[in-house]
Amino acid sequence: MDVFFKSTKAPSSETLPTLRGPRNSEPPSPKHTRKNFSGKSIMPSCSVSNFDALPDIKLRCLRNIDPTPTYPQIKICERILPHLQPSTISNSSNGKIRAYAANTHQGLTRLYNEDKAVIILKIKSPAAENKVQWPNCSFFGLYDGHGGKACSNFLRENLHHYIINDPLFPEFPKQAILRGFSQAETEFLKLAKETNEKAGSCALVVLIVGKMCYIANLGDSRAVISAYKGQQAISITRDHKPDDPEEQARIYQNGGSIYYNPNSKHIIYRVSPGRLSVSRTIGDIDAKDPAYGGNPYVLSAIPEVKSFKIKKGHDFIMMGCDGIFDVMSSKDVVSAAWNNSLVFDDLTASFCRNGVEAIITQSMRRASSDNLTAIIISFSHENHYRAKSKCA
Repeated sequence: MDVFFKSTKAPSSETLPTLRGPRNSEPPSPKHTRKNFSGKSIMPSCSVSNFDALPDIKLRCLRNIDPTPTYPQIKICERILPHLQPSTISNSSNGKIRAYAANTHQGLTRLYNEDKAVIILKIKSPAAENKVQWPNCSFFGLYDGHGGKACSNFLRENLHHYIINDPLFPEFPKQAILRGFSQAETEFLKLAKETNEKAGSCALVVLIVGKMCYIANLGDSRAVISAYKGQQAISITRDHKPDDPEEQARIYQNGGSIYYNPNSKHIIYRVSPGRLSVSRTIGDIDAKDPAYGGNPYVLSAIPEVKSFKIKKGHDFIMMGCDGIFDVMSSKDVVSAAWNNSLVFDDLTASFCRNGVEAIITQSMRRASSDNLTAIIISFSHENHYRAKSKCA
């Protein structure tokens, strides 16, 4: 993830350096050869499509909190962890967004980073004559590539344009998101066929329009909400992996199959065609194009889109690639963010920066074998501004 966009008018680029890992690392491998450290797919504890029914701030129940994590707690005592590059941070606010921070690392065993991300804090109307009142809009995208950087690079450069410039945006954000993903899939597969490009990518998008937050997930990245000062950790997305019951039903219904190697030390379920350990992606032409023996209905390019209204109890939303959630639970990442906060109720860019860096560092300490990318977007509420005015 070496590029972020930040814009008040049109997207412009900002470079985020990528730190190289140990020179004696294992060679990089595509997602279909990656091993899950825990030996099995890690699934979120809950998946809720609308959060308007969130409990009152008095917290009558904590049913959405992940159970006690069973993730490996192995510390790498014999190896000095690589130094993280400075996070990309911003205290600039826009509507319900108070601040954000993002960081990425290629991880302990990868020679390069296939994760890409884009941030557009302020989206303005592309047409001055647009009669629709344009709300405060922000776009955050995380693209976890595999088999090379071509697809994640393509999404970083294009997906937000497809969504923002869709005629249905911003009046109908969900439909604009679905149409944008479909256009990205069509355009990249066309490019892949012309250039014999076999790369693919997962995609996780957070689009904030006014007081509404829309989350589109395609693949095994994850978005998690921290609520009530970290007392709740809510997994908003569902990991699209072949061992998920809903994904299994969809794969079999469309003529695909799922397999694993029973003699392997770590059981990893894979979908065929494609041999991937993830069941929804953009790209991967060899798994989708019948000319290559693929099936376009098995490895789906249709994201799951969910939404919720941002309320006072919501602290922040965290976006992370599967390299983090292979070794940490949703509760773990929220706890990591709050435990590294100098001021408990401060949700400024410093809070977000400490959070993303703590999450990536803990992932390395737990021996994640993948690229690591984390984004934290904190929400703005009236109490923050009241606190600021009292201190003035």
